[in-house]
Amino acid sequence: MIVQILAGLAVLAVFYVISLHNFLLFHTMAELFSVIVAGGIFMLAWNSRRNIKNGYLLFIGLSFLFVGAVDFLHALAYEGMGVFPDLQGANAATQLWIIARFIQAVSFLAAPMLTGRKIRTGPVFAAYFAVTSLLLLSVFQWHNFPACYIEGVGLTPFKKISEYAIVLMLAASIYILHRHKDSFDPGVLKLLYASIAAIIASELCFTFYVGVYDPFIVAGHFLKITGFFLIYKAIIETGLVRPQDLLFRELKQREQMLYRSKMEVEAANGELRQFAYIVSHDLKEPLRTVAGFAGLLKRKYSGVLDDKGREFITYIMEGTKRMDELISGLLAYSRVGTTKRDFAPVDMAAALEKAVLNLKMAIEESGARVESGQKNLPVVKGDATQLVQLFQNLLGNAIKYRREEPPRIAIRAERAEGEKNPAGCEQMGQGWLFLVSDNGIGIRSEDYERIFIVFQRLHEKGKYPGTGIGLAICKKIVERHGGCIGVKSEPGKGSTFYFGLPD
Repeated sequence: MIVQILAGLAVLAVFYVISLHNFLLFHTMAELFSVIVAGGIFMLAWNSRRNIKNGYLLFIGLSFLFVGAVDFLHALAYEGMGVFPDLQGANAATQLWIIARFIQAVSFLAAPMLTGRKIRTGPVFAAYFAVTSLLLLSVFQWHNFPACYIEGVGLTPFKKISEYAIVLMLAASIYILHRHKDSFDPGVLKLLYASIAAIIASELCFTFYVGVYDPFIVAGHFLKITGFFLIYKAIIETGLVRPQDLLFRELKQREQMLYRSKMEVEAANGELRQFAYIVSHDLKEPLRTVAGFAGLLKRKYSGVLDDKGREFITYIMEGTKRMDELISGLLAYSRVGTTKRDFAPVDMAAALEKAVLNLKMAIEESGARVESGQKNLPVVKGDATQLVQLFQNLLGNAIKYRREEPPRIAIRAERAEGEKNPAGCEQMGQGWLFLVSDNGIGIRSEDYERIFIVFQRLHEKGKYPGTGIGLAICKKIVERHGGCIGVKSEPGKGSTFYFGLPD
C-alpha cells in the first residue's frame, strides 16, 4: 500500500511538472488516463456481465463507456488542440465536460438502486447510446446546448449551476450507496466512497477557474485523476486480482449464510439427538417399574382377578414390552449420530462374518443361507461397529420378511461407477457399492422412500415383529459415512438393498 501511494504521488509530481511546461500536454495526458480507466471498467463489466449479480457494478461499467467517450472528445476539443476547427474557443470543450460529468453523476446516483438486481444490458446500453448521441448532436450539429464558457467573461451561470447540481447528485449517491453497503466488499466500498469524494472535490475546483489554463483546472484534473485511479483500484484491480470480492460478493454472502444455516442445523440436530437420548434413557426406568408391577400382579393375584382383569394385565405387559422395544430402537438411532469413534480401515468380509454370527440363532431357525458372491469383500474406511450393525440390520430384515421357502441371501460388492450407479448413488463418486439380495416378499416401488423413515411399517401390526427403525438406522449409518442407500424390489420376487461407501 505504501509503495502504491508513493508511486501515485510520483506520477502526480510528473504531471505537475509537465503542466508547468506544457499545459496542453498535461491536460491531454490527464484526460487520456481517465479515458483508459473508463474503457477498462467497461470491458471488465461487459465481459463479466453473465457472472455479475450486483446491478450496481454492471450499470456503472456500462455508463463509463459513454463517460470515457465524451471525455475523449472533450480532450480533442480543448482549446489549442485544433482537432475541430469549426468549434472555436473553450465553450465546446466545457460543454462536453459538463455532459460527461452529468452522465457520470446520474449513473452514480441511479446505480445503488440497482444493487442486488440483475439488469438487462441491451436496453441500458441503448438508452445510454441514445441520450449521449442526442447531447453530442446538440454540441456538434445543432449548436443548441447551453453555453458554458464565454471568452473574456468566463464560466456561465449554467455551467456553475450544473457543477453544483452534479456535486449534489454525487453526494446523494454516497448516501444511497451507504444504505446498500452490505452488498459490497468493505474494501471495495471504501474505495468507491473515496473515489466519489475526489470527483466531488474536482467538480468544485471547476467552478472557480477563469481561463482554460487556470491553476484550479490543474487542481481539478489532479483530483479527477485521483478519483479515477480509486475507481480503478475498486473495480479493475479488484476484479482481476480478487474477483471473489467484486463479482462474487453475493455468492460469498450466500455461502456464508449457508454455512451459518448449516451450523445452526447441526447444532439443532445435536440438541435433538441429545434430547432423544436423554428422554429415551430416562423412560427406561419407569417403564421397567410398570412392567415389573404388572408381572407381579399377574403372578400373585391371577387367581383373584377374573378373565377380564387378567386380559388387561396382559395388555399392559405387551404394551410395556412394545414401548421398551421402541425406546431401545430410538436409543440405537440417536447413538448413530452421537458416536465419536474415528474412521479406520474395515474389512467388510470380517464385518459380514460378525453380523452373521450375531444372527446365528435366527439364521438356523429360519433355515436361511447367506452367501457372499466374492471370496474377499473390499476394505473400506469407516466405523467397524456401525458397519457390522448395517449388515446385521439388512440380513435381519431379509430373514424376517421371508416367504414360505427358506431365505436365500446373497452379498456382493462392485466398484461405484458414478452415473451408472442405482438411484440415489449417482453423485457418490469413487467408492464401493454393496448389494444385499434376498428372495423375500418384496416391496412396492411407491414404498421405497417410506421404509427408511423412522417407525414406518408397511405391514399389519403383529404380522412381522419389529419397531420399524432398523432401516432408518441403516440410512443414518450410511449417511454418516458419506454414502448412499436404496432398494430395488418387486412384490413376491425379493429385494436388493444397496449401499455405497465412498473411497
